[in-house]
Parts: sequence; C-alpha cells; structure tokens
Amino acid sequence: IELAEFENKYAVQLAGKTAVFYCSVGRRSSDLLSQLNGTLKTNGAVAAYNLSGGVFRWHNEQRPLISENEQKTAFVHPYNFYWGRLIDNRSAIRYKP
Repeated sequence: IELAEFENKYAVQLAGKTAVFYCSVGRRSSDLLSQLNGTLKTNGAVAAYNLSGGVFRWHNEQRPLISENEQKTAFVHPYNFYWGRLIDNRSAIRYKP
C-alpha cells in the first residue's frame, strides 16, 4: 500500500485512537510511522507508536499472537529464511497460515 493511499484510507479512522505500527523486525513500520506521524496528529490520532523489535521480538518474548482468523496462535511467518533466523523458537515458524 502506498503512503498516500494509506493516509486516504485510514488517517481519518484513527481520530481519537492510538495506533501501533508493526512489521517483522520493526524497521519498515518505524519508517512508515516517521512518514505518517504528522498526518496522524493532524487527523486527531491520540498517539502513534512503533512496536520496537517487531513481531519477531514480540514472539521471542512469548507474548500472545493472533492469527488472521482472530484465533490465538503460537506460529509466526518468518518473511524469508534470512530474517527467520531472528525467531528463537524454530518449531514455531510457519510459511503458510
């Protein structure tokens, strides 16, 4: 999704809310947040944060994950082999839902 498309689609919906951006390791979501921060504030977002360390860190700290069907899951998609090395519990890696 392009930045302008995201702003048009979601910025107004975040009015009065706190947004948390995340990705696998936190790099892309951090970049996105830095680009959107002004827009979010202008549109009334209460706050916006980046999930430091991303989903991989969250998973490694054994925090709960929710799958796309809104069920708890112990599995995490590694993005690819290179980045999957950052996931501590190798048996929790899943490439398909």
